[in-house]
Amino acid sequence: MIVPSQKDVCTDHGIVFSIHVFKIIMNTDSYQYAIDATLACAAACHQCESASLQAEDVAMMTRSIELAHQCASICTLAAEFMSTGSEFAPDICVICADLCEACADECRKHDTEHCRHCEEACLKCAEACRETWHMFTI
Repeated sequence: MIVPSQKDVCTDHGIVFSIHVFKIIMNTDSYQYAIDATLACAAACHQCESASLQAEDVAMMTRSIELAHQCASICTLAAEFMSTGSEFAPDICVICADLCEACADECRKHDTEHCRHCEEACLKCAEACRETWHMFTI
């Protein structure tokens, strides 16, 4: 939401000008769906990472483990930025969506329950983050 306000500014010569200042108010309620999606995704990624580390062929799961770890980190960060109404939250959400999609693509390659759950959470999170970015950039 953009809120106009008026501010008086005094110059070195004692002249007072009234200027209009526009402040962007980040409504954290608008972020709630995305916050919930990012936190659920972070949990699913942590579970996937942990389960993948227990796989018989851990080497085959290396990329999945890396992406799940990174995805959980960016999802947590995105939730923090959205929760505080940071002006940078939409930008973090774009990176979060990109990483979530990469993680989902990798999980799709593995036929395990934890990877399917992670993929689903990542896709939901990516969609929520892109919607958040779009909401605040139009």
